[in-house]
Amino acid sequence: MSFLQRLFNSRSKGPPQNERKAIAFVDYEHWYYGYRNRFHMDPDPIAWRKELDDQYKIEEIMIFGDFSYDGINSGLDKLRAISNTVISTQQPHDRHKKDMTDFIMLDYIYRVSAERQDVGTYILFTGDGHFQSVVKYLTQKLGKKVVVYGVAKSTSTRLKDVATEVHELPVAADVTKDRYR
Repeated sequence: MSFLQRLFNSRSKGPPQNERKAIAFVDYEHWYYGYRNRFHMDPDPIAWRKELDDQYKIEEIMIFGDFSYDGINSGLDKLRAISNTVISTQQPHDRHKKDMTDFIMLDYIYRVSAERQDVGTYILFTGDGHFQSVVKYLTQKLGKKVVVYGVAKSTSTRLKDVATEVHELPVAADVTKDRYR
């Protein structure tokens, strides 16, 4: 089979297998507080996981957040229903350290990218511009697809500009349904 025939056959079969293989990293503080403050809603991680499963072969979902506060900790059962990897970023002292969740999440993303070359898609649920550099690294240096999910009206434009694909939640229909249930 010639090179051109192999190329044509590989393109006609859909996305490459490694692009379908995905790992997700979730800044749950962004998701939870963005939904609560902007839309007075709770996130629905189970529906989100179903949406991901329709598009990708999810290898793992890592969820990060400081779950020591009332409210955000009430969603832990739903989070554990979609992932075995829920990472508490709570600090041992009383002072609140800004962006500690982001730093821990960034560390995991870089480590996974070094260890899992077989994964073609990285899904980041965050809205913070701090993730712009890691998205550039994954797309430009490693040639990965990076899908960013963020809370509508709370996602950095710089982050959206460097991602391969962007989805902002909740969609209008979900907000309306939540208001009129």
